[in-house]
Amino acid sequence: MVVYLSPAYRPYRIPVFQAISRGLRSPLHVISLNTREQLPIVQRHSRLGYIQHFVRGAQVTLTGADSGTRTPCMPPISWDLYHRLKSMHPEAVISNNLGVWTATSIFLGIPTVVFWEGTPHTERTVGTLRHLLRRWIVRRARAFIVNGMLAKRYLIDRYGVPEGQILTGGMCASPPPPGQAAASLLLKTEVQHPVRFLFVGALTPLKQPGILVQAAAALRSTLRAPKSFAVTILGQGRLDRELRELISRLSLSDLIALPGGCPPEQVWDYYRDNHVLVHPTLHDNWPLVVHEAMSMALPVLLSSRSGNVPDLLGEGENGFTFDPTSASQLSGRMRVYVESPTLVNTHGVAGLRLATAFGPFRQFFLAHPRS
Repeated sequence: MVVYLSPAYRPYRIPVFQAISRGLRSPLHVISLNTREQLPIVQRHSRLGYIQHFVRGAQVTLTGADSGTRTPCMPPISWDLYHRLKSMHPEAVISNNLGVWTATSIFLGIPTVVFWEGTPHTERTVGTLRHLLRRWIVRRARAFIVNGMLAKRYLIDRYGVPEGQILTGGMCASPPPPGQAAASLLLKTEVQHPVRFLFVGALTPLKQPGILVQAAAALRSTLRAPKSFAVTILGQGRLDRELRELISRLSLSDLIALPGGCPPEQVWDYYRDNHVLVHPTLHDNWPLVVHEAMSMALPVLLSSRSGNVPDLLGEGENGFTFDPTSASQLSGRMRVYVESPTLVNTHGVAGLRLATAFGPFRQFFLAHPRS
């Protein structure tokens, strides 16, 4: 039996769980915290292909939302987990991150593989006590699974993990629904004005949707035909009202749409109908929206602080990086596509090839980690 410890049950991890379960002799067992928010997610995905367990416990907030000076610290605490693992006698455990649940598995003497997503950007303000716990875990874990190069470098440079102990190719997005990628590519063969830029994500300070609004204002002021581009900001969050006020104040209501959030299955329609993804995050481990957009033949304008830049972005080939604090730099990157719409198709096709290498078939498992 192999057990995956995932305290926070998130839909984007489902392809990972399913891929691992398919490769095992018996179904994968996934353990998560029993919370009111997570149970409906499981109910919406009844045919999972793995066995889901919930344990009693709580997520304790020691440090809340990222303030820029402290990384959020909300460890999941569950005494029930200790007893559940002890009674299950797993051959191996795969555990998300270098935290309390991973330490519990190692303490019980279970061969443990760590799924690690952090990068130097996201972990820059981690405190001393957390580093001490991480060092204890790192010395005892059998192997590490990471998303990409930045996460791998963090483990090597910060904790001295041997390169041969790290496997790359962890989290990835689900593929588009049948026919959507082909339809998206067809629509981008002859792009006409307006060139449509798309933001997908939570409307929070971390994701920086406001910088896109400012960049749109700067871009409009430099164009002879201001309506040669349009922006859609898809998502919801506490910045919604502030963004609408900013758009109104800058007289951008005719150029920028805020449709709110949408169910995950509908986001593909937005990828299909838009031309370029803009992801201005201040820091992100491995934002799946980048891979999703690329799999729909969208070029990407990607924050230089995004964790998948080294793996998914070829500068000037399938998009461009930019400083997420500079509206003028983002505006300049957007102008490239407005002035040369044919690049949308060229860069989109290049990105589609890159995205293909990061499909669900890259998922792997370590059923019997060796000492």
